[in-house]
Amino acid sequence: MDMCSFAPGRQLRRREYLCLLAAVVMLSVSMARPHLVRADDSDDTPSDSNTPSLSGEQHEHHDEAPGMMGPLVAIDASPGNSIVPFAPHWVRSTDGRTLGFGFGVDKMLSENADIEVDGTFDSNSPKGGSKETGLGDVDVLSRYLLVNQPDLLLAVVPEATVSVGTFGETAGLDDAGLAFAWAGRGGALPEDWNLGYLRALELHSDIGYSRILSNGSGDEIFVDPVVDYSMPYLQYLTKKEIPWPVSNLCFFAEINFDEVVDGSDSGPPTFYATPGVSYLTDTYQVTLGAQLPLNHAADHQQHLALLGEVSFALDGLPVVGWMPF
Repeated sequence: MDMCSFAPGRQLRRREYLCLLAAVVMLSVSMARPHLVRADDSDDTPSDSNTPSLSGEQHEHHDEAPGMMGPLVAIDASPGNSIVPFAPHWVRSTDGRTLGFGFGVDKMLSENADIEVDGTFDSNSPKGGSKETGLGDVDVLSRYLLVNQPDLLLAVVPEATVSVGTFGETAGLDDAGLAFAWAGRGGALPEDWNLGYLRALELHSDIGYSRILSNGSGDEIFVDPVVDYSMPYLQYLTKKEIPWPVSNLCFFAEINFDEVVDGSDSGPPTFYATPGVSYLTDTYQVTLGAQLPLNHAADHQQHLALLGEVSFALDGLPVVGWMPF
């Protein structure tokens, strides 16, 4: 099921958006140089001979590892208190172009559960037709963590999409489904594997099913594996200074697979590649990516999408951290 879908199928969801965000990236980076906990912040910094290796000795220190990067397209396994005020996207397809932005809010209900609501405002410019502007679908999901470890997360995610009746669609429940999302990184692997700098790799994925209930029919299956290399986590592992702003970057690549089987919407599977970069701090994340088709069916639906997202953590605000359960 799409999170904030902007085109037929599921090639775009809540973590998608456009090159206009390049200006936002520059603005965000220039706001402030974030403080990260480093070994050299203290007067009693250990000498190089005592610097923790990448084999896992960092667990002897009390500084806290940075959080994992949130994926751009795949469902994030990590619950949280956050807001997405600006998530622009530009999509070029066979039928025309779409320009718009997404927005959303995520609220934790307990240490292991949250609820997230996302929406979009789009402007469609179809070929040979008049321009249409309006609110897109509303996506609602809830995560429940089955595994909640610092370097390993596994969540079950029920989700649904509600159509608001714009762009010729029927208002009502569009589809509903269930997904599993997980995230892990090299720091969780056995120390004697001696992975070196590969410990800074992070892996994410979702796998899910949804049933299309309106504006068509069918059973939709999707999988979105993601790999990223986290410079903030590398700095934490090595306890060595990495030049700013490189120390805050995560470089990632996603593979987005989707297929609708049986029903009126059934068709061949689509494959997309979504490479990009994310600027990650303790309080905000700015992400840019481009989604490219990998097979003929994907290219027929969407030639190119420029995607992005700005999200802010709200844990530091009064009342927001309150959890009812």
